Amino acid sequence: MPGGDPVLDMVAPDTTVEFAESPLGAAANYYYGDAGKHYYGDAGKHVYYDDHEHYGDGKHYYGDAGKQPPTLPPKVWKPAISPNKGVGATNSPVWKPAISPNKGVHNLPDPKTAPLKELRSEYSHEEGKGVKYIRDIHVLRRKYEVTLGATMRRRLDAFDTARIKALYFQKLGAPHGADLLTDAEKAAPVKVKDRANVGTAILSYDMDRTQYWWKRSLIRVYALESGQTKPAFYSHIGKIARFHHSSFKAGQGVIGAGEWVVEKGKLRKISANSGHYRPTLDYLHRAVLYMAEAWRPDAVVLLWNYKDAKWEEVPVLMFKNNPSGNGKYKTHPMS
Repeated sequence: MPGGDPVLDMVAPDTTVEFAESPLGAAANYYYGDAGKHYYGDAGKHVYYDDHEHYGDGKHYYGDAGKQPPTLPPKVWKPAISPNKGVGATNSPVWKPAISPNKGVHNLPDPKTAPLKELRSEYSHEEGKGVKYIRDIHVLRRKYEVTLGATMRRRLDAFDTARIKALYFQKLGAPHGADLLTDAEKAAPVKVKDRANVGTAILSYDMDRTQYWWKRSLIRVYALESGQTKPAFYSHIGKIARFHHSSFKAGQGVIGAGEWVVEKGKLRKISANSGHYRPTLDYLHRAVLYMAEAWRPDAVVLLWNYKDAKWEEVPVLMFKNNPSGNGKYKTHPMS
């Protein structure tokens, strides 16, 4: 299956399948296999695993063929070689981090005891001013819930935040994201009605980045629903004076809020940007941990480096292990 997406429950033991969209480029192919355990590495490299199907907190590593730390016994090595690639020498670093999409993080924080971020008081009367509040849990879950996994989904479709935005921009008569639409979608008649303008968090001091998130991201919150054991994630287009972070849970407290960019079901970028809730770093960290099922090697977390006064994208695994970056990161200049 060269070039295929990960299929978590269809991997036979001791087989290797190519994992598409390597962030390291075409020459650095990804492979996964071995009874549902996921690894990646260049052609000719070997992957390390243990008998518990993960090494550490859901992490996997790969190294050059025949090389391994002296503390690891040889028996832990399995080959991971593409059928159409030969074994070749490489000068790349011996060890690289990877993420097991179906293992994620173990010992997640208990959502039943996670503190709620309450709506800021200045927004307490917004429903009376036309902001939509959703109180029907069936409507909330049917229209806005996002299921996590190697392919994230909303309304049964592969979740794609920029495409959803592009469809709405078309209704507004704006050209943004038209390349993401089919010819039929571009030609579809648009019902004439008043529509709210698209909103997004203002990323202070970086208008280019603000434009990127405005065009490609959706807002999200997550909350623990009655009878559930893990948080539910909800996402939609942020619309000025019409649909806000507060809309999903009708102004109630949430476990976390922010924005994200998801492309064809693949998680790309995560932030905690929400003026209504202003989550701090601990709330964002919990959110990222709860997203573990959707982690990818190239996923990043957007953080504010308050020491250098600039926005930075931090790899998700690095953020997981060191959310504050040794004391230099916040979620937003105003958080």
